[in-house]
Amino acid sequence: MQPTNIFGGGSGTANGYTAHYVAHDGTDTYANATNSATPCSLATAMGAGGGAAGDVVFIMDSGTYTRTTAVSLTNNGSTAAYIVVAGIDNQNGANSNGGRPIIDLQDTGGVNGISVASNNVSWWENLDVRQAGLAGVSIGDRNIAYNIFSHDNGSDGFDVLGNAVVIFCDSSLNAGNGFFVSSGEIWYCRSFDNSGDGFQTNGEAAHHFWCQAFDNTVDGFDCNHHSSNVSFCTADGNGGDGISYTATIKGGFTFGNILSNNGAYGLNVGTPKLHMTLFNHFHGNTTAAKSGSGYLSADETTGDPDFTNAASDDFSLGAFSNANNLELSTTYAGTNPFTDKGTVGTEDAAGGVKMAGDSGGMVG
Repeated sequence: MQPTNIFGGGSGTANGYTAHYVAHDGTDTYANATNSATPCSLATAMGAGGGAAGDVVFIMDSGTYTRTTAVSLTNNGSTAAYIVVAGIDNQNGANSNGGRPIIDLQDTGGVNGISVASNNVSWWENLDVRQAGLAGVSIGDRNIAYNIFSHDNGSDGFDVLGNAVVIFCDSSLNAGNGFFVSSGEIWYCRSFDNSGDGFQTNGEAAHHFWCQAFDNTVDGFDCNHHSSNVSFCTADGNGGDGISYTATIKGGFTFGNILSNNGAYGLNVGTPKLHMTLFNHFHGNTTAAKSGSGYLSADETTGDPDFTNAASDDFSLGAFSNANNLELSTTYAGTNPFTDKGTVGTEDAAGGVKMAGDSGGMVG
């Protein structure tokens, strides 16, 4: 799924694309540079003479890029030629932030950290975004965010607008929700310690797969539109419901989730139409496991899920977990297509993704 212009080996024109290199110190000594020895500023790389369709903008990992305006592209890519904006680790040298350059908005009010328009058609990865007055990352239709950590922002960590795809991203300590999703695909993401919901959906056809929501002030997953789906996810220790459907559901499914230790219900469905909840696991939810009626529910399990180390945010399952008998797919543990970049937070010794073998979560 990753763009072939940067992940096929080699670099620059030898691999069929133009690379733009952003200086470690942000200076613009070499405008529009396409050589790592003569990098340009972040503003220049994002400008009209910088990244264009099929190009790659490499942001060096060597500290913090302070901003008072959102990072955004002037040019647009296409579905055949994405613009890629990627944080890199000093040309494979020592990482200062786990391989992610820091984009710091310095608590500037009224701006997002990264703002990606629907017509940009771009792929953004390996960045740390913090202290924006609004959302850390606002990403529109036909764009992809991958391995981005958005935290300590004045609103949501991520605003996912119109069929964007977000993969392996973390969102934490934001004043709003971890993720606000109008529609789109959310895969292998974590949302924790946010003042709102972990994931809040206010649009049609928002899908969450293999995500985690833990220790958020309100709900883990708050689905305010019909036909939103939550599957193979973990919601633990949230102040409200693990999963809450606050709108009348017309279709959709809630499949193979672990819902534990939440402050209200594990699953609050209301009165849906044509909704299925299957193979979910419940434990320790304060009010009750479930609320609602009139929906198909089957093959549920209960008991302590026996997370490996929930206190350290490791929600993989122990060998004798009560959730191990869930009818969940186990193929993603060893054949995940994104293992080359590792999971958000920390990587395993081989640089791969540390996924739970039979649970809805990942190790961070």
